[in-house]
Amino acid sequence: MLAQGYPVSSSSSSSSSSSSSTSSSSTSSSSSSSSSNSSSSSSSSSRSSSSSSNSSSSSSNSSSSSSSSSSSSSSSSSSSRSSNSSSSSSSSSSRNSRIRSRDKDRKETERERERERRDKERREKEREREKERKRKEAERKETEKEGDRKETNRERRQTEKGNKKQKGDRREQRRIKKKREKHREKGRERERERKKEGKRERERKRKKEKERKKEREKEGGGHMRGEETEKETEKERYKKGDKKGDRKGDRKGDRERKKERQKDTEKETERKREKERQRERKREKERERERKRDKRKNRGGDKEKE
Repeated sequence: MLAQGYPVSSSSSSSSSSSSSTSSSSTSSSSSSSSSNSSSSSSSSSRSSSSSSNSSSSSSNSSSSSSSSSSSSSSSSSSSRSSNSSSSSSSSSSRNSRIRSRDKDRKETERERERERRDKERREKEREREKERKRKEAERKETEKEGDRKETNRERRQTEKGNKKQKGDRREQRRIKKKREKHREKGRERERERKKEGKRERERKRKKEKERKKEREKEGGGHMRGEETEKETEKERYKKGDKKGDRKGDRKGDRERKKERQKDTEKETERKREKERQRERKREKERERERKRDKRKNRGGDKEKE
């Protein structure tokens, strides 16, 4: 019975060793799928397990003694140790691979973040440059607009000044024209008065002559031919002399009036010259004030630019 029991125990041990080898081989195969290091360790463990199974089977076939059973049990324990070592090596290799992949993912994430940060900085710089460019463009346009406005104001002032000068010249021309017309009218009025006065004077002389004639007729009483002839001759002489005297008087009056007109003309010319000088002085002062004003404006504009 005992002899028959040994082989049973040996066979059981061999079966256990074979099962252990199978489990170790299965673990080694699973670990080999994870990494090359684990595959190498699993192959070594499978070889050891196969050798142990062979040895155990040979020991079970060769003898049924206790020494063979003990050797088979020791071989099975060594195979289990080798399988444990192979499983631990496979687990460590898988852990290392996980660590490496995690480090790789972390580095990739850091690189991606760095790229995003650089892109963000670049976009921010682009925005700043665009903002600065727009600001400079707006300043340039504002400066051009200010220059155009100053030029327009300058042209408007010049135009107003020219219009004012033309208006003043036209006003002066109208004033001179009115004055000349007034003088002409005065001259015509004086001429009319002179003619009227001459007519009145002639009328007075005629009346006096009639009165004298009537008086002579009353005093003489008779109608002697010689006296009448003498009176007629006297009358003719008087008339001729009177006319001559009138003509001389008229010429003398014309000369005096001419001298008066010349004096009036000279006075008027002098007054015109004086007024023209005053206007010229006034215009010169106005130009000087305008130059000073422009200088002050230009100085103020330069200070603002600075």
